[in-house]
Amino acid sequence: MNGFFAKMIELIYSSQMTNDLYDNNIYGVAGLVMILVPVLGALIFYFGFDKARYVGWKAWALSFLLSILTCFLICWLWPQSAMGKAGLDYASSEYVYFSAITSIYSVIIFMICTFVFRFRTTNLLHSPF
Repeated sequence: MNGFFAKMIELIYSSQMTNDLYDNNIYGVAGLVMILVPVLGALIFYFGFDKARYVGWKAWALSFLLSILTCFLICWLWPQSAMGKAGLDYASSEYVYFSAITSIYSVIIFMICTFVFRFRTTNLLHSPF
C-alpha cells in the first residue's frame, strides 16, 4: 500500500522528504486517511443525517469542510510527529504542502462519494446539486 499511495501522491508532490516519507510508511497511512475520512464524512452526511432539514448547501458544505479539514490536520501533524521521532527534521512548509496534496485527493474522493451516495438516500437526493 505504501508504494501505491507513494506513486499516487508523488504525481503532484515532489520534495526532499519523499524518500523519508516512504521509508517511514507515511504514504500508506496518509493514503488510508485521505480515503477513509472523506468516505466516512459523506456516509455520515448522506445516511446519518438523511432528513429534510439538511437538504441544501449549508449542511453539505459543513460536512465537506469538516472532512477535508480533518484529513488536512491528520496528514499535517501525524507525519511531522513521526518524522520527528525518527530524528528527521524538515521545514513546516514541507508538511503543509504534503497535507495540501492529500487534501486535494480527499476533495476528489468526497465528490465521488457525493455522486454515489446521494442517489441512495431519500431526502438528500438533491443535496447539494
